[in-house]
Amino acid sequence: MTRPAPHTTAPAESNPQPMGLQDLMDVISDSGSGAQVSVNDILERIGTRSFGALLLAPSLLVVTPISGIPGVPTTAAIIIILICLQYLSGRRTIWLPRWILRARIGRARLDRAMETVRPVVRNIDKVVRPRFGFVINRVTFALVALVCAVLAATMPPLEFLPFTATTTALIITLFALSLLARDGLLALIALAATTVAAVAFVVWVVPALAGVF
Repeated sequence: MTRPAPHTTAPAESNPQPMGLQDLMDVISDSGSGAQVSVNDILERIGTRSFGALLLAPSLLVVTPISGIPGVPTTAAIIIILICLQYLSGRRTIWLPRWILRARIGRARLDRAMETVRPVVRNIDKVVRPRFGFVINRVTFALVALVCAVLAATMPPLEFLPFTATTTALIITLFALSLLARDGLLALIALAATTVAAVAFVVWVVPALAGVF
């Protein structure tokens, strides 16, 4: 059996082939060929599509019911943080630990999770489109990478509060989708949602976590 490589090709900042959420869901569902799908299988299918696509894949998975599986939000968070930090550092390749690349989930469970959110995703794809183009530029890509890395860092402790990591993943999904679709308005909405989430984290989540520990 071929061992998974510890890296995938670097994400391009440009996005010559716009991808919607449904497109990415199809890519994830078609990844691999066996009864289980690994992180490496998904990354191989995404390939060099863009930084936005590499960011969208792990965050989208946490938005689905798969986030209820212990360890999934944390693993996704590590992937997001590594991708964002390496993007910011200008690396030509994206490195991921082998244990992450080998992480896998049953195909049947993955397909069920995707179908659960597909009706919502279909509606989102209908309203997302290129607009406010002046908002999407090289500075925006860097800012999104930084913000998403910080957001992802909050996801592991949120595992102690069932499904709360899903909200954070949803914001990251919006950021990634805004880059893919060149939707500046969506990027601004995601930024506003980040502000609200930050306030909620300090006011409600931190005290709740303190009670857990």
